Order: sequence, then C-alpha cells, then structure tokens
Amino acid sequence: MILTNEQLRDRVISDSASYVVDRLFRSPRDFTHGLIPDVRSITKEEPVQNREYLSINPLPENGQVGISGMDIRFGRLVAWTDIVRQNVTKEDMMGLPHKVLEPGEKFVLNPDPDGNKVYYITSFESIRLPSDLEILVDSKSTTGRVGAMSHGVGWTNNGEIITMLQPYSFPLEIICGKTALSQAVIRYRNSPYLDMGKILSGDFVKFSEDEQTLEGNITQRGLAMKFATNLIYRAKKCDVPIDMNAKRTVNPTDYWEMIEGNSRIILDAKTLYLLGSLGTIELGAACGLLSREDQVLTGTGTWGHMAGVFQPFWKGGVTMEVYGFGKREICKGDRAGVVTFDEVKMKSDGVYEGAYQNQKPPTLPKMFRELE
Repeated sequence: MILTNEQLRDRVISDSASYVVDRLFRSPRDFTHGLIPDVRSITKEEPVQNREYLSINPLPENGQVGISGMDIRFGRLVAWTDIVRQNVTKEDMMGLPHKVLEPGEKFVLNPDPDGNKVYYITSFESIRLPSDLEILVDSKSTTGRVGAMSHGVGWTNNGEIITMLQPYSFPLEIICGKTALSQAVIRYRNSPYLDMGKILSGDFVKFSEDEQTLEGNITQRGLAMKFATNLIYRAKKCDVPIDMNAKRTVNPTDYWEMIEGNSRIILDAKTLYLLGSLGTIELGAACGLLSREDQVLTGTGTWGHMAGVFQPFWKGGVTMEVYGFGKREICKGDRAGVVTFDEVKMKSDGVYEGAYQNQKPPTLPKMFRELE
C-alpha cells in the first residue's frame, strides 16, 4: 500500500508490511516529542532523492514493528569473545572467532555465570535513520527473563545494528532471520522525557500499589518501582538449550523452581531470580524505560532487571530479573529502579497485545508452560 503524506497524517497502519517513513510530513511541533509518532506509520513508498527517511530492509515481519519501535532479528554474523566493548565494528567482529549464518540456520548461545561469554551480533535488518532520530537498544522481555542482557554497541556500513549479548543462566537456541532477542526504541535525538507534571496528569501513566498513589511514588526522574517478595522463581542449572522461538510448549521443571516468599529473601550469588513488583502500571501513549541506577541494587554487584522497556498501552505488574555476583537480601518494598517515560504522539487509539499484557508477576518467559 502506498499512502500520500496527507493520508499518513490521518491514519495509523496496523500491519507492519512496510518500508520507509517519510520525514517530511511531520510538523515542527511533532519534533518536540521524545518518541516518533508511531513507528507503524510507514509505507512502501519509494525514497525520493534529497529527502530523509527512516528505512528498514528487508521488510519487517508481521508483529515485528510496534508503536515505539521494533524488534531486532538475529542476523547473519555472530562473533564471540570474553571481552566487553562499548564500540564495535564489523571489522572487529571479523577479527574474532565468528560464524556467518544462513537465514533459517540455528545457533546456540552458551551462558557463563561470570559474564565471560560475550556475543556480538549483526541485525537481520538494515536500518537507515534520519539525522534527528536515535535508537535505544535493550533486551526483549523474554530475553531478560532467561538471564540474557543486550546492548547496542555499533553499526555496520550497511546499516545493520550490532548488539552485544551476554547469557548468564541458560543456553539459548536461535534461528537466523527469525529470532528477536533485542528491541529498538526509536526517538527524537536528545529530546526530553516526560516531566513530573505530565506524569501526574494521569493521561500517560496510571499506577496502583497496595493503597499507595502515583504521587507517592514519583521521583524527579520518574516512577519508583519496588520489589514484591511473596513469590519467586529461581533458575536451575540446565544444559539443554531453550528454544527462543517456542511459545508455551517448554516444560519449565528442568529450568525453574518456585519459592513461596514472605517479607524478605536471600538470593544466592550468580543465580537468576524472577521477582515481581509492588503495584500495577497502566500506560497510555507513552513508553517506559526502567533504569539501572545507583541507590538501588545496581552499583552494588547486583542487577535488578535485564530488560527495561515498557511498550505504550501496556498494563500489568513488572517481572524483575535479578542477578548478582554476591549473596543479596531483598526485602518487600526495596527499590528496584525508576521508570522514565517517553511520550508518543498518535492520532488513533492504541492497543498493546504482547505476551505479558495484564501479567501477574513474576511471570515465566513465554516459551514455558506454567509451573505446576
């Protein structure tokens, strides 16, 4: 389907068979918002010389593009090392042990509890960004819940995103060109996040937490999240790779044990735990980004989560992926991080239909059946 710029202003395309976003139809006022006005508003329109476009090639699959960004599929080049690097090029990857995959080929990412299995992966998509946009890369929720953390660390000359991924708990089986381990949030470069006044307006964020209010949990940076300790999942040692494309078919008993908690729990070192949050978040036209910051667990040798993006119109309690390099006590109500919010400008009602909508945390990753 090819739409004119005028038609694009008045509708959102619900499917994701798309190619380019024309940067010229947006008014200057749109550029003050953090998130671009719905990534799904894209067409198969051919690029025009001297215009700026956001382009994605090959075409995204159905469900890959969302309101605030898109999932990043595992690409053809994967390299591995034991060194974490902040800036990585394709030439760097070719100088490491590596493998070139064919679309549809399987590959296993092996874990290391100390973080010494470091994988650098090119995206299956080539993405071209206009000068006023930036991409933030984080793990998908399912990736974080199996104990793997990802970050964007570079670009190839062809526009492929290079992500770094570290699995800490389980071996993960992926399929080149199909499996998405990371997600990209696309926003206006250097634009501000929602301020406290807009958050408290109730138009973008609603929050309920054991008779506490949104106002009582707001900080200067956003919404403070706190740990619940009534139910916990503890990862077991298992060498059988997890099929990252499975949905509710994998037996969880080899991978997880359920712990009935109370007001506090002692976590073992180098062990993945899934804890829930106190309270429920309900988002409007805003994206949430959960921090890894000081004055919580981060900075003391423990991570409070491995995936921190909440999609617009998401509702539910938050599942926290907790992993530390020393024993750690967590009490009910301990702070787990702060959610910063980003506005997305839309002209239609938004709906989020992800696997974790309305979840009661903690929730196992979506490839597992419920633990009995």
